[in-house]
Amino acid sequence: MSEIIKNTSVNEGLNFEFNGKISQEVLENYLSRSICYFYASEFAEDTARAILNVGAKYICRTLVDWFPSSEHEAKFPEYKAWMEKMHAVDPDIIFEACIFETCGIEMNDIKIPAHVFEAFGKPAEDRCFDYKKMEHQDGYCVNLWCADHSLPDITQEEYQMFVYYRGCAYIDLGIEAIHMGQTGFIGQKDPDRVCWTKVVHMLRDYAAKNARRGYVLYNCHYQGHNFVGTDGVMLADFNIWPLRLKPADGEVPHEISEDNPQRSTIDLNRDAPYKKGVSGTSPSGWKTEKYPYLLEFDNFGGKFKEGKEHNSIWGYDEISWAANQPDWYRREFLTTVRQLVADLNESGHVSLIGRRCAYREDLGKMDWYQMNTKSDACPDGFSDEEAIIEAFKTVKNG
Repeated sequence: MSEIIKNTSVNEGLNFEFNGKISQEVLENYLSRSICYFYASEFAEDTARAILNVGAKYICRTLVDWFPSSEHEAKFPEYKAWMEKMHAVDPDIIFEACIFETCGIEMNDIKIPAHVFEAFGKPAEDRCFDYKKMEHQDGYCVNLWCADHSLPDITQEEYQMFVYYRGCAYIDLGIEAIHMGQTGFIGQKDPDRVCWTKVVHMLRDYAAKNARRGYVLYNCHYQGHNFVGTDGVMLADFNIWPLRLKPADGEVPHEISEDNPQRSTIDLNRDAPYKKGVSGTSPSGWKTEKYPYLLEFDNFGGKFKEGKEHNSIWGYDEISWAANQPDWYRREFLTTVRQLVADLNESGHVSLIGRRCAYREDLGKMDWYQMNTKSDACPDGFSDEEAIIEAFKTVKNG
């Protein structure tokens, strides 16, 4: 991998240096060069090439484990080796891992290390996690996702211990950003965010001693976009939210064709952070009237019957909508949507699509969108790398 040359042309003049804390300028530089790319072993080499080629610096959702499992952790040595090779070429790249709003039976096979008990002031035990102790004990959202897979409750110490455990494990791999899922949903019994403050601060303390650059970025989906701790300081370095797309003005329902895409735009009147005027003090100490946020192409089910699914766009989730548009329009939209967000004159940015699951009309099923240039190494690539480079170059902020 060391022979791959990173693309520096899209990042000229941008500062990506931080240690122990991060300035707003550097944070926003990272967010302005963000893509969402699920790591896959079978495309590891071409993933490296593609990421370095487009000049991306913040890689959302690199490591994804929707239902936390020991099977995911068995691949940690592979993930660590791959990220180390990437950092040997470009040490500035930040990789993100996720701890979602789920707990499930697979967690019962994950052993709790002694250092986690110690961090919580408890004597070490020879046991695994117990997901039943993470659920809402009053039955709220038990089996929400499917049988034996529920919404966790951050006020339950067992779940706090897991978030701390998994966060520390990711930091040890070289991860420098952690997505915490729907923190408000998980924290319905923690309205003052006492428990969230405790756990996030514990993870920040661990990062200060063990992370690559002494600091890890935390983000989440938080309604209101002001995930504030008990000390009045934001717990998240930035909020992340779906783009919330709607049909463009004048568009009427129609099927996709090469000459007639399903044109879309951002919806300023939805629950996204657009024009919300969120201010706050960051964990690194700076204050701003325009707290940074990142928008992503959301995925939540693919294609929906008659397009009636809440938050769908033209009958798809946002990823699937993009994947099924004519190539020329999808590529054009990458620059367009960044410009729309930049024109709001806020600290908002758009994470472009690298690799994510999507409903594919050409296949008639859920599969994958990949930005990679189509080749023997990635035969199902969408060849959008040059469009991403153009989007990075064209829009200074957004």
